[in-house]
Amino acid sequence: MVYQLYDSAFRILDIRNNLLENFTGSRKQIIDLAASTIPSSYLLPELLAGFGRMYPDVYFHSWQTDSSDAINRVLDGTVDLALTGQNTGDDSCVFIPFCQDNMVIATPVNDHYLNLKQKEQPVVFQDFIKDPVIIREKGSGTKKEMDIFLENAGIEPSSLNVVARMNDLESIKKSIVNG
Repeated sequence: MVYQLYDSAFRILDIRNNLLENFTGSRKQIIDLAASTIPSSYLLPELLAGFGRMYPDVYFHSWQTDSSDAINRVLDGTVDLALTGQNTGDDSCVFIPFCQDNMVIATPVNDHYLNLKQKEQPVVFQDFIKDPVIIREKGSGTKKEMDIFLENAGIEPSSLNVVARMNDLESIKKSIVNG
């Protein structure tokens, strides 16, 4: 079945590319790509630059969105592929891991967190339970991974001191820096 999906996808791309070539005279291929926030900001620029050097006739049209919407765009045919931070396990998609990262807690540089960093005992998530927390938007792969972490740690999400829900990475970073 996976091969049938690949075969169908390649046939559709061939038809589209042939139409583009016939009507525009261009040999340039277009790949429609959805990317969730983290891959779009931190991985996509380098990937596209490297890919572009190898395949100069390929043009990307990309949309930045959350993981859930990126996957939905693949399912409804709006895009050819998506880079996301989550694997929903949906049998209608093929999920191929291509990168791994680590989740960390980012804090402002202040005495409280510097002292916590110097603590003799290991720092655990419960050390942050009363601190203000910014969480990602619903549909975010990062949010989904955080939910899984909290569940595995036996922590109720309602026990967090959530002060904001954000999807813009620069806003998140600037909010952290400002305490």
